[in-house]
Amino acid sequence: MVAGQQHSLVHYIRWQIDAVGAVPGDRYSQLAPLGFDFSFKEWLVPLCGGACVVVGPEGLRFDGPALLSWLARHQISVCCLIPTAFRALVRAAGGSSDLRAAIASLRLIMVSGEALRAETVREWQHLAGEVPALMNLYGPTESTVIKLYYPIQYPFRDPGDIVPLGWPIPGTRVEILDEDQTPLPAGHVGQISLISRDLAAGYLGDPIGTSGRFVHTGREVDSAEVTLLTGDRGLLTDDGLVHFRGRADRQVKRHGVRIELDEIEAAVASAQPADWAVVDVLGDPVRIIAVAVPGPDGPSSDGLRETLKARLPAHTMPDEIVLAPSLPKLATGKTDYARLLDAVALNRPFPPGAPRPEDVQESLAAIWAHVLGVSAIPLDANFFELGGDSVRLLDLLAHIRSALWPDLTLLDVFTHGTVQSLAEVIVRGMGGSTEGSRT
Repeated sequence: MVAGQQHSLVHYIRWQIDAVGAVPGDRYSQLAPLGFDFSFKEWLVPLCGGACVVVGPEGLRFDGPALLSWLARHQISVCCLIPTAFRALVRAAGGSSDLRAAIASLRLIMVSGEALRAETVREWQHLAGEVPALMNLYGPTESTVIKLYYPIQYPFRDPGDIVPLGWPIPGTRVEILDEDQTPLPAGHVGQISLISRDLAAGYLGDPIGTSGRFVHTGREVDSAEVTLLTGDRGLLTDDGLVHFRGRADRQVKRHGVRIELDEIEAAVASAQPADWAVVDVLGDPVRIIAVAVPGPDGPSSDGLRETLKARLPAHTMPDEIVLAPSLPKLATGKTDYARLLDAVALNRPFPPGAPRPEDVQESLAAIWAHVLGVSAIPLDANFFELGGDSVRLLDLLAHIRSALWPDLTLLDVFTHGTVQSLAEVIVRGMGGSTEGSRT
């Protein structure tokens, strides 16, 4: 647990009020759980500035169409979203018949909590135009809410796949460090470190963990400044802009929650396979895949899933479990993570005897493949068994509504979990017939 400091939080509140604005007349959305430090920018800052806070129902931020309607109904002017939720909003915007009216009161969307993909930004700007403005924010919990900010220009022209993390807010400096904690010059990738007086105090009851992340390098200007080693990799450009290049210590964020891949690997190992690995696939959201080589006594895919359910919190469960005959190795004998996805692609289980798809089935299969990030979809394979989760289910619903049938409900998608059965629902709903469809 991170132990915060009052002066650090006050410093952040003052920055957001000055840089973003939170004044009487503003209406901020409050969508994140209150126990999540992300929520401070949604309710604490606007209340300190005299703005209005409008609290949304639980789960709203991941339901793009419902969120778009709610923003319009409550005339929200500032909305704060994690990239996963922003992507759901973008998908809903693509299917909106009157997007400009729906976002007429919205002046700013702040995005933080995960890597923000440039593709998502460009799609939003294509749909919505220059207003509302977009701002990408960065800061681990240990930094006290936010320490880097990036007002996203319109049109967004940065050539990278990931939106830059931004420039430091006042009172913060950034260094990119090598393994010896020596600063690297611009353009070189290393660990992002944040130097400030306004960080958290450390980890409650964990002096060893605190001393490993909150350090003094000798380059602080006084004893009040501390250097936070973020565990993120990045680089600086000549103008001081920080770009993200992944995690340094096998931590990832999914839906705004930090996950240790090594902890998942330890849980996989407890099932006693012959070999195992866990890999994350950079995306929006991040996908986590567990790969295991069964020994003479297993485990089976179902057995491994049950083992993981018993040992892991639900939010850290892998999206997909793949059994493979072997794992790619480096010359050192360690797992070659760069080639691990090849093993995943070659060994994904596809149930035999999948029927030939008709037009709706083909369209659905293409949508599923896009949402799940896979190359092919068996018509009788269950969405959740292929790696789907509740957030991707909402993304899937938005795509299908936009491309095929706008009257499809979330219950339809949840209840009819295969391409084949869902296609029958859509065909009936569109007034067609399912006769001739092979089962």
